[in-house]
Amino acid sequence: MDMDIKEGPLGSEGSYEIDLIEGDLVMRATHDSGGAAASVELKVRADYFLDKLAEKIPGEIDDAIFAIIKSALKG
Repeated sequence: MDMDIKEGPLGSEGSYEIDLIEGDLVMRATHDSGGAAASVELKVRADYFLDKLAEKIPGEIDDAIFAIIKSALKG
């Protein structure tokens, strides 16, 4: 399941995108000033990210919620 999560401007010459592509959380920032252009992309497995986030939140309710989200992302 691929989906666009969020995108928008970064100043007058840049932009960002956050997408879910083939189970990866993909974050991309671009800059294009006419004379030079650059982009940076970071891919993180969505289930890895959710596991690390769950480790930082105390309690077990969030673990159950993240398990449901991970299942939905795979499906």
